[in-house]
Amino acid sequence: MAVIGAIGCGKTTLAGLMMRFYDADSGAVLVDGIDVGEYRQRALREKIAIAMQKSELFGVTVGENIAWGLPGADSMSLASAASIAQADSFISSLGNGYDTMVAERGMSLSGGQKQRISVARAVLKPAEIFIFDDSTSALDLKTEADLYRALKESRPDSTKIIIAQRIASVRNSRDPEFYTDCPE
Repeated sequence: MAVIGAIGCGKTTLAGLMMRFYDADSGAVLVDGIDVGEYRQRALREKIAIAMQKSELFGVTVGENIAWGLPGADSMSLASAASIAQADSFISSLGNGYDTMVAERGMSLSGGQKQRISVARAVLKPAEIFIFDDSTSALDLKTEADLYRALKESRPDSTKIIIAQRIASVRNSRDPEFYTDCPE
């Protein structure tokens, strides 16, 4: 599913409501036909993985930043998530690969590198629903398309929600060959 709109129109608010960062004043947000308010917060958040536009990275290693999405994940799982997120090549080029220290808030990385680590953190988690809240805005269109193809192949049965400002990011979201198996 794709959600597109201008800055300030409520796209991130929708993601926050789904995650129950806050509750709706009126109406209902349903996940699997159940109002999110009826879920225990932990149970709901176990179903959903989210990558935000502004990546929150910590002053730990690249691998530890990715593993934040699934504490205790092994190195093979980290590498698989990084591959899906199109981050494996730039991580390999870093001085110590996954053991490279990241400056606080990711200041030692480019915007696209930070976003790919954030996406890797999300896809590391075996979630039913993935929310990408403008989390690929710093990527070129080819890298973004490769990421979504890899995600489709690796998580074919999950629901993917792409929130974006640029139309090219969501243009093919309903194309089964490109991204998802949404019915027409």
